[in-house]
Amino acid sequence: MKQEPLRRWASAVWREPVAIFFLIAAGVMLAGVDARPPSRTRITISEEAVASTRQRLITTLKREPNTEELRAAIDSVVNGEVLYREALRLGLDRRDPIVRRRLIQKMEMVLEQSAGSYAGSEEELRAWYEENLDLFVAPEQRSFSQMQLGEVSDDELGLLETRANELGLEADVVGDEIARQPSAHSRAQRGMSEAETARRFGAGVAREVFSGSEGVWHAVRGAHGWMLVRVDSIQGAGPTEFTKVRGQVRELRAAALRETMRVKKIINLRQRYEVEVER
Repeated sequence: MKQEPLRRWASAVWREPVAIFFLIAAGVMLAGVDARPPSRTRITISEEAVASTRQRLITTLKREPNTEELRAAIDSVVNGEVLYREALRLGLDRRDPIVRRRLIQKMEMVLEQSAGSYAGSEEELRAWYEENLDLFVAPEQRSFSQMQLGEVSDDELGLLETRANELGLEADVVGDEIARQPSAHSRAQRGMSEAETARRFGAGVAREVFSGSEGVWHAVRGAHGWMLVRVDSIQGAGPTEFTKVRGQVRELRAAALRETMRVKKIINLRQRYEVEVER
């Protein structure tokens, strides 16, 4: 009984042409909601991009591109931009770890570049140098004389070592028994580190030079046979003078300032996000 009024109302509506028209129109409108074309986003290819594309064509073709070639290249640029934007819209950048890592690297570069390259005044550089002296410590250096002997017997070697100490030979001077060695010659080496000595004369010579005391000739086998070495002076490890490392101080301080600014910018950027770490 309750459904009877509803049937009578529906029957009356269907007998009215105007009501039928409005029902059909509403259905068409509802059906057409998803059929409407999506809103269009403008893509602008700047004059600089066109010029850059043209220059790439010149480099590739070894000549000036014609109109069709340039148009095709610009179409390729447009297609690439469309695909790029669609990929971002679909969130493909968030799903690909390689793309994600590359974007993070690019953002790091942007932050570093925006931090500037100011290194500081002369006073600031000197103050930073004093605060970071441990970064500018020069290794121990030794000046020594070396006398190349070539191949000699053990008996000859002991005699030559003893005779060199008895004569108190200086570099570029050889004594009687030593002078008779065909390959004997001497040379002074000034202010060398242990690493540099090892590169030039071998690890064995470096160990002998940097473990021996001053003023005593010692026999040691080098890269080119037996030789006598004598430590002439020792300069202990210590900070290098500011004037000698000023350029390095400037570079390191500028890098430190950039890193400080980068960290501050990241902290500011994080304020825009609410971070939740699920455990």
